Amino acid sequence: MTSNDERGIRRLVPDLVVAWNAHDAHAFAEIFAEDADFTNVLGMGAHGRRAIEEFHAPMFAGIFKNSHLTSEDVKIRFLSPDIASVDVR
Repeated sequence: MTSNDERGIRRLVPDLVVAWNAHDAHAFAEIFAEDADFTNVLGMGAHGRRAIEEFHAPMFAGIFKNSHLTSEDVKIRFLSPDIASVDVR
């Protein structure tokens, strides 16, 4: 883990926001690693890019169809040199 690794992760956050605000589950999921884990604020989640997309698609078509996301706080914790836990608020 280097400062470049952290900067790389931080560069993904605006893409995440854009995909969310377009309500595009595929684009949203593509930002994650193939074997990523996603957990929402309610503790529900999905494992893997495909599952993350499937998890978000009905929400983007339903409850979040008019939502607008901003990112105010990004916390990154490296669990190992190649695994990071990232919280976006």
